[in-house]
This record gives sequence, C-alpha cells and structure tokens, in this order.
Amino acid sequence: MPTPKPQSSSSATAAVPAAPGWPFLPLLKFGCISTHLADAITSVARPFDAVKHDTNWTHFNIPLAGPHASPLPEGFKIAPVPREQLGLVIATSGIPREAETLQGLPSVAILDEGGEMVAWAFVDVDGSLATLFV
Repeated sequence: MPTPKPQSSSSATAAVPAAPGWPFLPLLKFGCISTHLADAITSVARPFDAVKHDTNWTHFNIPLAGPHASPLPEGFKIAPVPREQLGLVIATSGIPREAETLQGLPSVAILDEGGEMVAWAFVDVDGSLATLFV
C-alpha cells in the first residue's frame, strides 16, 4: 500500500470554495452570545463590511439580575420543568430528544394550580434557546 505524500505548504493557503447555495448560504449568524464575543466579532468583521445587519434594533438586551414581579394569574407559578413531565415536552416537540438530555439543560416552566405545565423553555448547552412552548 503506497504511503500518502505530505501536502505542500501552498495547499495550506488554498482558497475556501464558495458555499454552494441554499441551504448553505455564505453567512454566519450568531445568536445568544455574550457582549464581549459580539464586540470581538464585530470589530474584526466591520473593516471588511461583513456586518450587514448590526443595529440597535437587532439586539435584545434582557437584564438577568434583579427583582422580578410575577405577572402570572393567581395560582400559577414559575419553576424548573418537573422531571415527571418531560414526556409532555418530548411529545409536543418535532425535535427528537431524550429525557436524560433535557434533564441536563437549564429549564423554566409555568405551572397551573394543579402543578401541570402550561408553558416551558429550555436553554441549550451553547446558550441558545433549545425548546419553547407557550
């Protein structure tokens, strides 16, 4: 069996081929990233006019700390998704997931007076919204 030849150093600088088109658009889309990372990406991309839609209208800064008043009707409460109700989450999602996977993700639910979920959300390991049911 012949041994492969090492590639020349010129191949290390070969141009990356253009994206072939839909669904492989030549765009990078970022969501749910920290301010520091967003600032770093923008500072690198702006001189190349690569940031096409960077405006105050496309940023949603939601404070995560501080007191929050519950706007829920009486009897409803906010809590983590109950383990025994993960079957409902799986049954209502078009994305196949295992209960064990969901258990490891941060979650929040709105529970009615009987403790049944009426809405829920999960945050994925990368910080993006993984599942939302309202």
